Amino acid sequence: MATKTEQLTLAQVTALVRLTKKVSRLNSIKSGAKPPTESTGKVGDWYIQTDPLTLYGPKTINGWGPGVELATRTQITGLTIGGALPGSGGGGSSATIAVGVTTTGAPGTDASVTNSGTSSAAIFNFTIPRGDVGATGTTGATGATGATGATGATGAAGATGPQGPAGAQGETGATGPTGATGAQGPQGEQGIQGDTGPAGATGPTGAAGATGATGAQGPQGNAGTIAIGAVNTGSPGTSVSVTNSGTSTTAILNFTIPRGDPGTNATVTAGTNITVVDGQVSVSSTAQFDDGTY
Repeated sequence: MATKTEQLTLAQVTALVRLTKKVSRLNSIKSGAKPPTESTGKVGDWYIQTDPLTLYGPKTINGWGPGVELATRTQITGLTIGGALPGSGGGGSSATIAVGVTTTGAPGTDASVTNSGTSSAAIFNFTIPRGDVGATGTTGATGATGATGATGATGAAGATGPQGPAGAQGETGATGPTGATGAQGPQGEQGIQGDTGPAGATGPTGAAGATGATGAQGPQGNAGTIAIGAVNTGSPGTSVSVTNSGTSTTAILNFTIPRGDPGTNATVTAGTNITVVDGQVSVSSTAQFDDGTY
């Protein structure tokens, strides 16, 4: 927006509007009594020098460039606003035009001028479109840290955050003292019967009962038979065994009898020329027994 309000003629405003319609880049309009310096404004700005009334802009990376001097009141001919021009001898007074609000419009839109005053005391409000965004300038040096501001008022309490994860279990605390015994509560309802438990171990055998009465004699059965089957000689030192290869009523018993350990030659003293070898006794014709001659 303009930094100050200047009184302009209608011709001057017309020239300004025609120029602004050719603007492709516009950030703001600045003004002053002297031409702008290189440090005034930034790329895309316009500048109005009030004496003489001169328009500069838009500013580029090379600076402001030469200004365009606008028309003055004495240069206007054939135009009367609210009365005669100065020096014409008319009895009316000259109209006034003031610059009101200068607003930056969206890029690509048309410039516009509206009058918020009257036909004889116009207040023109300008809407000038913003130019394309320029290239990002280099980052300026970091400014000094400002003083710490006063502490703001405490804000309203925020909503409760979500519950955090469970922490690690702490160490078991010391056992507290036993509390007093509470009153006995009412008896609860009987629960459902549980499943049958496993069978217990067999108990000890009871004492023998008294002998019952002798039963009636049964019918006579068929006579059983027993026959001797095989008789085998087992190895020395084994046990005797008997097996039944028949039935319970017609038994055929098979015997396995172990062989005895072999004996040793006996020494027999019965007389002269009498020998015993492997259980065989040999008697010579000249044998002589202890009690006489044979």
